[in-house]
Amino acid sequence: MGGDNSIVIYLDVFFCINFIMDFIVIAVVNSLCRYAATYLRMILSATFGAMGAVIVCLVPQEYKFAANIVTYICIGMGMVRICAGNVAFAELIKGFFALYAAAFMLGGVMHVLYYYTYAGYIIRQVIVRDRELMVFLGVSFGFLLLLYRQLVRIKVYSDKLCRVCCVLRGRKIYIKGFVDTGNVLQDPLFHRPVCIAQKDSFLEVLHEINDCTKVKYHVIPFRSLGCDSGMLEVITADTMYICYGKKEIQVEDALIGLTAQTLSSDGEYEFLVNAQLLKG
Repeated sequence: MGGDNSIVIYLDVFFCINFIMDFIVIAVVNSLCRYAATYLRMILSATFGAMGAVIVCLVPQEYKFAANIVTYICIGMGMVRICAGNVAFAELIKGFFALYAAAFMLGGVMHVLYYYTYAGYIIRQVIVRDRELMVFLGVSFGFLLLLYRQLVRIKVYSDKLCRVCCVLRGRKIYIKGFVDTGNVLQDPLFHRPVCIAQKDSFLEVLHEINDCTKVKYHVIPFRSLGCDSGMLEVITADTMYICYGKKEIQVEDALIGLTAQTLSSDGEYEFLVNAQLLKG
C-alpha cells in the first residue's frame, strides 16, 4: 500500500512539474508565432502535454521507443494545435519547431537552476515531500496567472473599450466595441469611415429585415494583414451611438463592414470603431 501511495505522489509531482513547464513553453510559442491564444487554450494545451507525459511514463519499457515518438511528434503537434486553433498547416509546423526550441532553452535553464543552485535542493527536499505545499503553489500559480491577465486587460483595454448601439430599420443591436486607432478604412463610394463588426452579431436582425436594399448593402475592396486584396460586405445603420468614456457620439448613416472573423480572441469586443468618427 505504501508503495502504491508513493507512485501516486510521484505521478502527481511529475504531472504538476510538466504542466508548469509546458505552460511556460506554450506561452513562449504563442508569443513567437503570434497565435493570440487565450489563457484557456494555453492551459488546455499544457494540460494535454502533461497528461501525455504521465501516460508515456507508465508505458512498459519494451514500448518506450514508440512512446517517445508519440510524445515528441503527436503530443507536440497536439499542444500546438490546441494553442493555435484553426490555422494553416504551415503555421502548425512553425509552431512545432518553436515548441521544441523553447523547450530546449527552458530545459537548459532549469538544469542549471536545479543542479547548480539551491532550487534543486528545495524541490527535492521540501516541495516534493509536502503535497499540501504543492497544492498551495499550484493554486498560487493559477491566482497569479489570473491577476496578470487582469492587469494586462486593464492596460490594453481600459481607455479603448466602448459601448455601441446600432439602429437598423428600428431594430437596435447592442455590442461591445473597441476604438481602433489603426483602422483607416474608408468607403471609396461615399468617402466616409467604415467600422468593422463580427457578422454573427447582425445576422438575426438582417434575417428579420430580409431586404438588403433597406440597409444599403454593398461591398468594398480592402487590404489587411495576411490579405493583400479582398472584398468586405458593408451595410448602413440608420443611426449609431458610441458611448466612449463620458461622451456619447451619434453617427447618422454609419457604415459597418461585416467580417466572419473573430475580432477579439478573448471576447472583450466584437466591434472595431473607426477612430475617425471620434475626431469628427
